[in-house]
Amino acid sequence: MLNMYTDIKTIENYLLTEIDLSFHSQVEEWIKYAENYINTETGRMFIADKEFSPRVFRGYQKIFIDDCVEIEKVVIGNREFRFRAFPLNETPKIALEGKAIRGEVEVYAKWGYSIEPPAEIKHIATLIVAGIMQTGMHPKGELSSVSLGIYSASYTKEQAVSEKSIRNVLDKYKRYL
Repeated sequence: MLNMYTDIKTIENYLLTEIDLSFHSQVEEWIKYAENYINTETGRMFIADKEFSPRVFRGYQKIFIDDCVEIEKVVIGNREFRFRAFPLNETPKIALEGKAIRGEVEVYAKWGYSIEPPAEIKHIATLIVAGIMQTGMHPKGELSSVSLGIYSASYTKEQAVSEKSIRNVLDKYKRYL
């Protein structure tokens, strides 16, 4: 199974309904959409790579790097150098410091914010997908009144999830440089 920000079972539990098996592939597409939206809005990838890979940065003694959970090595030219990664006792690591760091630096790391997405991010992904599904199930909103003489109906458009509440959580995780 893919390592995703949310899953079908979590969405079913949130909506208090069972999603038909024939619809699972569509829901998984919406989950990918929600992940992409979250990553784009925050400037972060919340599930780190499983393998080390290189990225190149430029700087002098202290450089800011992309989020990573573990650094294997730092290479300048063809030589490995010692370094300190910051913040010291937490992830993600976002900066390197070392006297030998100057110019172009190749950093081998597992890139991403965390091994497992934070609970708030998982919840936001669930809310986004559930909101898409609820809009599809009730495109006009909930029926609030009906008249039978010369037929009439009126709907109330309720947002299942407040866009503002989603934005507030995502803003807390936004990467600023």
